[in-house]
Amino acid sequence: MTQNFFTPQASLPDEIQKLGKVLAELASTYPTDADDAETATLSLTADDEDQAPGHLQWLQTSAIRLQPGQLQWLTQLVERELATARNAHADGNGRCGHCEGTGRARPTGPVTHVVAWSPGELISGDPEMDGWEVLTVESWEAGRTGEWLPGPGAITSDQRATAGQLHPLVADMLGTGSPIRLVSGEYTIEGLGEVGSPHFQPGPWTYPVFEVVALAPADAPESAPAPSAAV
Repeated sequence: MTQNFFTPQASLPDEIQKLGKVLAELASTYPTDADDAETATLSLTADDEDQAPGHLQWLQTSAIRLQPGQLQWLTQLVERELATARNAHADGNGRCGHCEGTGRARPTGPVTHVVAWSPGELISGDPEMDGWEVLTVESWEAGRTGEWLPGPGAITSDQRATAGQLHPLVADMLGTGSPIRLVSGEYTIEGLGEVGSPHFQPGPWTYPVFEVVALAPADAPESAPAPSAAV
C-alpha cells in the first residue's frame, strides 16, 4: 500500500503561495553573494486549465529574485533530498542525504572559515580591540587568532552586525570568486587566566560567530564541523 505524506485537500494556489513565501524568506534572510550580484527570477505559477469557457479562472503566481549562490544552494538541497529518497529504499544504506547520517544540522557545502567576534575589551581591557576576526577552520579549532575583517567601522566594530552586513566584506576579503553563505551561531569563553590563580576571571561570556560556507557541488565532502569552541 502506498502511503501519501501530503495533504490531499491542499489547494494548489495556496501551496504555490506558501512555497513562494518560504523561498522569499530564505533568499532575503541568507544572502550568498554581494548585494549588487546578478539575480534571476524564479516563477511559480498555478492556473486552472480544466475550467469550462465562460467560467472565472484563478491564477496564482509567485516570483522570487535569487542570487546565483542561492540557486546553487536550492539545487543542492533537492539533490540531497533525492539521495535521501534513494537511500531509504530497501537496498539503500539508510543514510540521510542532508546530514550524511550524522543526525546534525549543517549547511550544504564545506565550512572554510569562521568569522568570530573578538572581545578586546574583555581580554585586554581595550575596547578599541573589539572587532570581527576571520580565521580558517584549523586556526579556530586550535584557538589561534585570525585576521581583522576590513571594512567600515559601523559594521566591523558592531557586535550586532548581521550576516547580510558582514557577507560582502567577508567575500571581498577572502576573494574566492565562489559564492559563500554565512551561518550564525555562538561561542563561549568559560574564563580568563589559569583556574585557581588570583588573576582568574570566571565566565562564561557568549559572543556571536558565523561559519563561512562555500557553496560547492553537492558531492563535495563536508570538511568541517560547526564551531563550538570554548576559549
